[in-house]
Amino acid sequence: MKTRFALGFAFFSLTALMACDQPMEADQPLPSPDYRIINLTHPMAGRFLHQQKDNPDLVILDVRPPEEFAQGHLKNAFLINFSNPGFEREVKKLDKKKIYFIYSQRGEQSLLMAQFMAKKGFTHLYNLQRGLVLGFPQPPERPEKQLKTPGGFKFLEG
Repeated sequence: MKTRFALGFAFFSLTALMACDQPMEADQPLPSPDYRIINLTHPMAGRFLHQQKDNPDLVILDVRPPEEFAQGHLKNAFLINFSNPGFEREVKKLDKKKIYFIYSQRGEQSLLMAQFMAKKGFTHLYNLQRGLVLGFPQPPERPEKQLKTPGGFKFLEG
């Protein structure tokens, strides 16, 4: 019985050690303690964009390839092709104090872009979960109540 317990404990300990994250490389900057990426569902994204439509600090980033951007994109969206090796130069030109709403086709590249930007010191990042697979986010049909988010922004609740 003790042997089984010892083997089980050793297996659990080894599994826990293997699951730990790898240490960061010395040259990787640590993210600021207040950085955040907020993942928005389509209904939340619609409310967010509706609420922030007149906010001059809001920047909408489309990180899809130019061909997909040309087929349709959110109003006032800027294109930074995440697949392009030069995307880092474009990100360096962006103002870290602005609010960024980032989207891609399926939500994978936009999340990677948000993570990259967070590591570079951007603090207000909103990612469209599942991307444009579900279509473009729509404003709420009847905005009545407001919800406050962890980022301090209010969503309109329909």
